[in-house]
Amino acid sequence: MPPSILLIAPDAVAVPIAETLRLQLAANVTASPNRRSALSALRRQDFELILVDETVAATDPTAADLIYQSAGGALILDVNFAISGAARLVRIARAALSRHANDRAQARTAAAAALQQELNAA
Repeated sequence: MPPSILLIAPDAVAVPIAETLRLQLAANVTASPNRRSALSALRRQDFELILVDETVAATDPTAADLIYQSAGGALILDVNFAISGAARLVRIARAALSRHANDRAQARTAAAAALQQELNAA
């Protein structure tokens, strides 16, 4: 199953980066130009990674907090898209998705060990 990424940035920036992420990571990428569409996307779907343009977070901190609270288990990264090229964003996303997968695997292993220990104690 391909990873799902929510990209929150103005359309002029988000569209080319979303396409690059789709091609390079074989990911399902949803681009949201503002907080309303981002919150709507978060209500419809769970994401593994949320990339937020720093300008979006800086201009409306309250809206950014709502996005962070609605993210569920997704990793959230604030990135300055203006100084980060598409190649850098792909590297950042790839590393974050890998980290997220490792964290989930460790959590599953720990949960299985705890259940096994509980069953052995009973």
